[in-house]
Amino acid sequence: MSIMSALDNLSNLVHEAIQFKTTSSTNDEFVEMLKQKQSTLLLERDEAVAIKNALEVNLARAKVDLMAVNSQLLEAISQKLQQQKELEAWQDDMEQMIQKALNERNEQQKVNALRRIQATSPNQSKSWFFRRTRHNSEDSEKSSGSATSEPKTPQPSRFSSWLRRKPNPDVDMSSSTGDAVS
Repeated sequence: MSIMSALDNLSNLVHEAIQFKTTSSTNDEFVEMLKQKQSTLLLERDEAVAIKNALEVNLARAKVDLMAVNSQLLEAISQKLQQQKELEAWQDDMEQMIQKALNERNEQQKVNALRRIQATSPNQSKSWFFRRTRHNSEDSEKSSGSATSEPKTPQPSRFSSWLRRKPNPDVDMSSSTGDAVS
């Protein structure tokens, strides 16, 4: 029973005692009955107090357990945050390493490609100013005394076609000299 029910029973007992006293004179039976009710009420009260104390102890244990779990949770969260930071730092480092490796690889490929180009065409690496032209190479062949059985015909210059002027059919030459027939 609870404390409230014990108090209700006690108030009922007091009420009955007041009624009985007003209706009859003191009786041994009535006193005996009151003693029995008082002893049962005391037992019920003691049981309720014991239950209340046990519940308070259990509540205190639950609060202690809750605080322990909360502290463990906070520790786990802080560890997770620390691991997250470490993971992000590691990812950044890996990204930088991969980017550096890719840049080095691209540079090495460029260097290798330039070396291959230079190895395959050594004359290409010289400046255009120092290259031999076709006329210079023919003159050097004549001066070195290498004679061929075929006569060489002079080759037109690369720019000869560009230098030739083609008359424009749209422009009338007579109108520009003033000899136009009207």
